[in-house]
Amino acid sequence: MSDRLTDIKAREQAATPGPWQEHDDYGPNFYAYLGGSHLRGIGTLNFGDGEDAEADRDFTLNARDDVPWLIEQLEQARRWAVELENRVEQLTDELAKYVGKEPTLAEEMAYLNRCLNSVYDLCEQTKKNARRWENPLPVPEWVDTVEQAADGQRDGDGSSPWLRAVSGLNALVDAGISFWIEPDGHISNPTGDEHVEYDHETERWQLAHDKEEA
Repeated sequence: MSDRLTDIKAREQAATPGPWQEHDDYGPNFYAYLGGSHLRGIGTLNFGDGEDAEADRDFTLNARDDVPWLIEQLEQARRWAVELENRVEQLTDELAKYVGKEPTLAEEMAYLNRCLNSVYDLCEQTKKNARRWENPLPVPEWVDTVEQAADGQRDGDGSSPWLRAVSGLNALVDAGISFWIEPDGHISNPTGDEHVEYDHETERWQLAHDKEEA
């Protein structure tokens, strides 16, 4: 608290309490505090008849209540200012823990890999638990779904088997490569010397090339 505010507060506390009111028993323009057990006189306050007389009277009489209120408001504002300064200092210290210490890309990738490995470990442990009995239990369906999601193979995002097959055919179209679908179901190029056919022995589709005649 500044020295001036200390002096103002001391003067306010030492003065006759308010409100100050007129008390004609002691003559015109005599003011006193009438709220106690006995009258406490202020004195004769003659504000005259000038154009500012009423305003001066109003200002002086209300100052007895206005000054304490203003002191209280100022002290409260100063308390809030101290609290805000302390809070700003706390937040500054907290922010210093993070500024300039953001994880690198390698650290973030390592963290994601640890998370992904935890997912794989959970799926693997669930499968082991299902198979450890003499009569193995079925592996929960969610295990396969979660593993596919972890592998990036989720239906609807272009990575299901059928969509990948469609993407393969569209890749030929985008490359400007013509192809035919033969009656037996295999796919060949226009010259017929290169085609995709199903091998029943291996149960796999494979790319085949016709051998040139000698």
